[in-house]
Parts: sequence; structure tokens; C-alpha cells
Amino acid sequence: MRESTILAGADARILADTRWADLPESILELLLQGSRVRTVVARGAIFRLDDPGPNAGILLAGTARAFLAAADGRQLTVRYARRGALLARRSYLLGGHAPVAIHAVSDIELLELDAVPFLRLVERDADLARVVLAELSRRLEDVYATVADAAFGTVREKVARHLLALSDDRAPGERRIALITQQELADGVGTMREVAARALRELRGEGIIATEPGCIEILDPARLAASLGAWQVAATGLDLALATVVDRNGG
Repeated sequence: MRESTILAGADARILADTRWADLPESILELLLQGSRVRTVVARGAIFRLDDPGPNAGILLAGTARAFLAAADGRQLTVRYARRGALLARRSYLLGGHAPVAIHAVSDIELLELDAVPFLRLVERDADLARVVLAELSRRLEDVYATVADAAFGTVREKVARHLLALSDDRAPGERRIALITQQELADGVGTMREVAARALRELRGEGIIATEPGCIEILDPARLAASLGAWQVAATGLDLALATVVDRNGG
């Protein structure tokens, strides 16, 4: 895996247009002390299961996924994250490490924080604690959606939710494309490749998606979302009614 790092210093401009930018300047300066900007190529590991010590960072660009891995190699994605998201493997409340690995879906830039001082700062500053609490709440909502998927969702519903979540970072007017292979999609929803491929064939036959090597294009997001449960719609993070209008008007 190729990585590069540069010193971030105390330049808060890299957090512009994120919820972190609303923090007082004095807290931002402390937050950024000892931090660095790190790049990780698509499919590379951001934080591994066997990484020692606490890990924490703020995603600056690209898409990341957090997943659980079984002993037999199967995976289950519990969260997709984009700019401004806090990536970490600590609970912050109990102090333990979650059994979660975090990998890059696309090429990403991460503001890697000096984790120990960051945790201390969270404990003593209410403004920062509120931002972190909001991030943890979003993470918990993602876990709820994953549990509901496992308990109630069909493979088609799981595939639809993941494709909608993965294709939500496009600019207006751009094609809605999820940069993922069929095997990675199967890993994400926690099933076998053949099972995921069958659901994709059905969606492709209905004209809802088109597949190419390494990516899946969503041609009709409204129809893809039509079968989702309420928890799945919420978990995509999309305003699907607005997305449908935008798509029909060509962006």
C-alpha cells in the first residue's frame, strides 16, 4: 500500500465546511497539534484490526468504510464515511477498541490526530465533546441499520442500500456510480459473491443499474430505493425525493 504524509500544523482551513470548523479557534489549534495529513489509496487500510494503541482521524476527502471481519474471511460493512467524519477504533466512553477495521473505498485524505491528547481534550472541552457525541450518534445509527438489515432485509434491499450510500458523493449532473466490485459488494452486505451477483442481475435486467468492471452505475435511484425499509432509507443519508427530482432534471 502506498501512503504519504505531510505535517498539518495548526492550519484549520483543511476542516472548512465541516462541523469541526465551528469549534472555537483555541480548541481547533489544540486539536490540530501533532496531527498530519495522510493519503491512502483505494482499498488500502486506514486503521487495521491489529493496530496498537488508539487511532483517530477526520476524513478530508474520499470514501471510507468500517467493517467487521469473521474468522473465515467474511466481512460486514457497518459504516460508510465521507468528508468530516470521525474515523476511530475506540469507544471514547469505555476506552476499549471495537473489533472494526477501516479501509479506503476510494483514494482518501485523512487528518490523522494525535489520539491520546485528542481523547484528553474531548474529556475536558464541552464544545469538542458535543461534536464527538454527534459523530458517535451517527455511528450508532449506522450500526442500527446494519442490525436491521441482518434481521429483516432481503439481499436485494441490502444491495440497494449499499449502492445508494456508495454513490452519494457525486457532483450535480454527474453519473451516479458506486466504485465497487461484485466481490466487495458481497463482502459489504455479508453474503456470498454468487448471491450478490444474482441480485445485481435482477436489478440489471430491470434497467435499474448497469455494471462495468470495478463499478456499478445506478440508472434509476428512485426505483432502486423503492423497496427499502424506513431504516434503510435513513441509513443511505439521502434525501431520496430530492435526489429523484434532480436526476429527472439532469442534475
